[in-house]
Amino acid sequence: MTQYEYDFETVTTAVEGYSLFGGAGLSTDGEYRNIIRRRAAEGWRLAACVPTHQMTGGWIDAWDLIFEREL
Repeated sequence: MTQYEYDFETVTTAVEGYSLFGGAGLSTDGEYRNIIRRRAAEGWRLAACVPTHQMTGGWIDAWDLIFEREL
C-alpha cells in the first residue's frame, strides 16, 4: 500500500483598488507559480488548493496549496 506525506503553503491575494461600480480587484504576485515549481523539483506534487480565509465582501484572500509525495 502506497503511503503519502503532505505539506502546506499559504498563498495570499491583495486588493488592488476599488471600482466605481462596487468591485474590488484581487491579485497574487505570481509567487504561487514559483512555489509549485520549487516543490515539483523537490519531488512534491500539487494535490489541491483550499481557500482558508474569506473576506466579508465575498472574496477569498488566502489559499493553502497542498502538496503530496510518496514516503
